[in-house]
Amino acid sequence: MADTPRRSVRFHIWRASLLILLPYLILGWASSRLEVDPMAAGVRLAGTEVDAAGGARATRSRDGAAGGAPGARSEVEEAVLPGLPFTARGALSVHSGRSHDAEGTFEEVAAPARATGLDFVILGDHPTAWIDEPGVFDPRRVDDVHISRGAELVVSEAGRTLTVGLEGVPRMWTGTLPELRAAVESEGGWVSIVHPRSPRYRESWKIPSVVGAHTFEAFDISEMARLRLASIWGPYHLISFLTGMVADRSDEAVLRLWRERSRTPAMLAYDSLRATTRMSLTGGLNHHSKMRTPIGLFPPFGPMYRTVVNHLHLESPLSEDPWQAQREIAAALRDGRLYISLGWPEDAGGFVFAAEGRGEPEGTEGARDADATDAPRPSPPGLHPPGSVLALSHEARLVAHLPAGGGASLLVELRRDGEIIDRREAGPGSTVRWNPERPGVYRVEVHRAGIDLGPLRLGRFPWLFSNPIEFTAP
Repeated sequence: MADTPRRSVRFHIWRASLLILLPYLILGWASSRLEVDPMAAGVRLAGTEVDAAGGARATRSRDGAAGGAPGARSEVEEAVLPGLPFTARGALSVHSGRSHDAEGTFEEVAAPARATGLDFVILGDHPTAWIDEPGVFDPRRVDDVHISRGAELVVSEAGRTLTVGLEGVPRMWTGTLPELRAAVESEGGWVSIVHPRSPRYRESWKIPSVVGAHTFEAFDISEMARLRLASIWGPYHLISFLTGMVADRSDEAVLRLWRERSRTPAMLAYDSLRATTRMSLTGGLNHHSKMRTPIGLFPPFGPMYRTVVNHLHLESPLSEDPWQAQREIAAALRDGRLYISLGWPEDAGGFVFAAEGRGEPEGTEGARDADATDAPRPSPPGLHPPGSVLALSHEARLVAHLPAGGGASLLVELRRDGEIIDRREAGPGSTVRWNPERPGVYRVEVHRAGIDLGPLRLGRFPWLFSNPIEFTAP
């Protein structure tokens, strides 16, 4: 039987759709993975050294932890920061069923966190009627995972914060940010700017000053998702995420939202603001599981827990006492004793950025913003962790130890006041040292190098981000 005219029209529409969709998907894939080789524009800083690595690559499955004692660090890390021999990994700005627009019990939040090797989860639920219940902000330990129950608190006319440490909060803070900071510090908590460059005006940070914030979430999955979904590549990323779920690779699909690599609006804002206001760099998920399905929550927590992970440097394993653990996490975040991984957290252990030299940490008298009341954390003589503020001397050196995992080659970038001053390729497990010549705010980025195609590079991806070390004029 011959096709009816209606069936014929549908067939031609279907064929035309395939002809359009396939090139679109190919272009979406290529445009998110292929770029001009950044090494072609590499610069070299006098006195830079790269030491080759030794030892086998660390291994970890997608569902389990690496070998060795939980939280224990490698010999390389121990040699660099002997006063901080442990790490704790965790996720910030996670939403549970207490938020009006999310689903999930505390047990459903904690179980996938434990399965992906996280030690803590910091909730940032939207305040609703539950804030009036007694003890609703008490931290808990669920399924061997620490949970701090914070709130995504709106600061009137300014923007949104993740606030942890208050016994109770209003639905909107009508005071100033420094006043909020003082309130949470008295309870051992912290305040973080969240959604700073959100495409949604009602969520973004609207005033020039961030004085009073302890941390700044420069990595926010919700920001990047909204930015991408409003672009021509929105359907590509949605298809990539859904097909990635089938292949257990949806976390990698999420990370491809970072088309600008590390030069996103929020990261540029952090570098600009950090020049005048001392605050730590963190990454947040802002993850909402929107619905329950027969196979579980959607989108699920597990893949998201593998995307933006905060790795804290600690003096001892994270306490099993919830209140003490919350204080330990808060201190590390306020001090800047952490680094961030975008994806592949199982390979990220062993990354260290520190300063070597005889310079002593500055006190609070030299702080650039009047509200920075946290004194720099004491460190062993000559060894200064991220977050330190030091007087520049001719003996000062910066050192970065790279993880043993992460692929065959890594690109290491040293930035001063946000600008690249050195870029080089190095092997996993190697050590890079620099002699800083000028005062400034220094931080390191490590990128998975991808495949070198001459003038182009396929698959380069930003991976590790240190917190800064600041050198002031002698």
